[in-house]
Amino acid sequence: MAAKSPIYPERIRRINGSFSWIEHRFLHGGFLEALSAEELLLYYFLITVADRNGVSYYGYERICSLLKMSIDDYLKARSSLTLRQLIAFQSAVFQVLPLPQQCLSPEASLRQAHPGLSGIRQAQDTAHENKTTFQPFARCRAPQDREITLRSAGSNSEPRSVAEILKRLGERL
Repeated sequence: MAAKSPIYPERIRRINGSFSWIEHRFLHGGFLEALSAEELLLYYFLITVADRNGVSYYGYERICSLLKMSIDDYLKARSSLTLRQLIAFQSAVFQVLPLPQQCLSPEASLRQAHPGLSGIRQAQDTAHENKTTFQPFARCRAPQDREITLRSAGSNSEPRSVAEILKRLGERL
């Protein structure tokens, strides 16, 4: 194996002030390969701005502006990262979480969190029938002005189930 040496030894990076990191397991455990470009961009941003506990308080407008990302792409990426258990989100607060033991798809993560469900469609139907919301989605609330667009025509109520959210957004996972 060839010895590695810096190309510019006078320009070696040093830790000055704050610091963030990404585990090597992010690459070797399949996380890098599994995430979409938008998910990677949001995840790397959240790692960069997080404090020592992985917490950050950036609002969606600032994130979308800095990352040159549409609100729809932001919401999809945030939801997927939450389902994959890479981040937690609640009321404009993000927390980057320790990497899970293995890289899971959002659907596999739902199955793991709710054993016995064979897929998102069944989870949606179950949530709709029981008028409940799955916990991973409950942590993924849309920004306030986005909620208005999620409301049904003539309705002021928030979506009450995963199926209703997906129906209103016109998304399919």
